[in-house]
Amino acid sequence: MKRVSQMTALAMALGLACASSWAAELAKPLTLDQLQQQNGKAIDTRPSAFYNGWPQTLNGPSGHEPAALNLSASWLDKMSTEQLNAWIKQHNLKADALVALYGNDKDVDAVKTRLQKAGFTHISILSDALSEPSRLQKLPHFEQLVYPQWLHDLQQGKEVTAKPAGDWKVIEAAWGAPKLYLISHIPGADYIDTNEVESEPLWNKVSDEQLKAMLAKHGIRHDTTVILYGRDVYAGARVAQIMLYAGVKDVRLLDGGWQTWSDAGLPVERGTPPKVKAEPDFGVKIPAQPQLMLDMEQARGLLHRQDASLVSIRSWPEFIGTTSGYSYIK
Repeated sequence: MKRVSQMTALAMALGLACASSWAAELAKPLTLDQLQQQNGKAIDTRPSAFYNGWPQTLNGPSGHEPAALNLSASWLDKMSTEQLNAWIKQHNLKADALVALYGNDKDVDAVKTRLQKAGFTHISILSDALSEPSRLQKLPHFEQLVYPQWLHDLQQGKEVTAKPAGDWKVIEAAWGAPKLYLISHIPGADYIDTNEVESEPLWNKVSDEQLKAMLAKHGIRHDTTVILYGRDVYAGARVAQIMLYAGVKDVRLLDGGWQTWSDAGLPVERGTPPKVKAEPDFGVKIPAQPQLMLDMEQARGLLHRQDASLVSIRSWPEFIGTTSGYSYIK
């Protein structure tokens, strides 16, 4: 019995040694070329702003590795197991796929741990990540989606990438009176009630004359950079679209809105909106970009064109008519 026990122990030890060697081989860092040769997938664990194209330092590399996916470590606390599985399915990843992570050590470890819990066994590190700026990819016009630290640095007068060319304003957009704004908002931010840009019953944009008056009231010209944010993404995006239609050349959105600013622990202030000097001369005729908004007949016309698509961005229940998406429309 003793001899059998020793042999069993030896076999187990050899098996564990082989398994450890195999695991170590899998964990060996890979270059992008090596990863591509093995049909692996790179995963960027950095915040989405840096994946999109913002450099992490003023003169640092801009963008992400070719065909890399973005699974930011900052998302993990908010992603349920079901949501992570949906992300994995959306990107056609299998648990036995080879993936190579890059980012700082803390972010890489967090994503690695979460993927291991999801069943991934072939997880490596991308050893030459961001080392060749010429091969990096970035989203077109990534500058229009700003991130909290960039905005804070701009407010502090620091040098920033894609700095506004002239005057700029920060504006919070929301429906109705500025109730939450009064309690806490980004320092220096103005406030726009979405009722100033759209009206009942269909919530279409107000007339061009009303838009002109609204822009004048908030001191906005066509060459003013406007940085918008909201407590939800819809209000800021709606105001941004209408400002672009009117002719404001440089309109930007704070990615993630108020919540990302708050989560970053950046300064806030409370009180009523600041007094703004009116700017009666917008500088160009409104609308300067009428093609950015279509009426019903123009939208219907897209259905019969081979070179165009009419795309719904509503939820699936809204799309199939189960719900209107509005509590007051049955």
